[in-house]
Amino acid sequence: GIIMKTIITYIILSVVIIVPKCYAEEFLIEHEVDISYGPGCKHFNGSDDLNESNNIIGVSIDKWFGLTFVNSNYVRSWFVGRTFRTNKWKPLNNKNWFGRLNLHLGLLYGYEEYAPDIAGWTIAPIPTFEIGYKKISMGTMVLPFDGGVAGIIFRYAF
Repeated sequence: GIIMKTIITYIILSVVIIVPKCYAEEFLIEHEVDISYGPGCKHFNGSDDLNESNNIIGVSIDKWFGLTFVNSNYVRSWFVGRTFRTNKWKPLNNKNWFGRLNLHLGLLYGYEEYAPDIAGWTIAPIPTFEIGYKKISMGTMVLPFDGGVAGIIFRYAF
């Protein structure tokens, strides 16, 4: 019903808006190796039963990532795939501060109750907006599922 339509619309918008911007200058974007930590998220459906301390731990090498976390239903989950990034936007030509859009597209494990899956794995697009200073950044995501979820993840690029 409405949940499946929301998921399909979300996937289509994520792919149509972010991926074309990433391919335009894909070979000019720097290779990055980074580690990530996400302390938690906020659910907007008013439920007190959901986990909001996800403790995301991840690593990314040359746009390929892997991360693990405890999802909203207290289930150990994994997300592996590829990140498509726009070039860094430099506000007022500042060489240290930047912003960019990302689309993390990959296989997500731990949500078989909510999405079609094969052996517990499903395809997931997660768009984020990232702001940063030199090698440190913070990404934010807002997902329209189950009343809405917002989260942050901190990243350090080597």
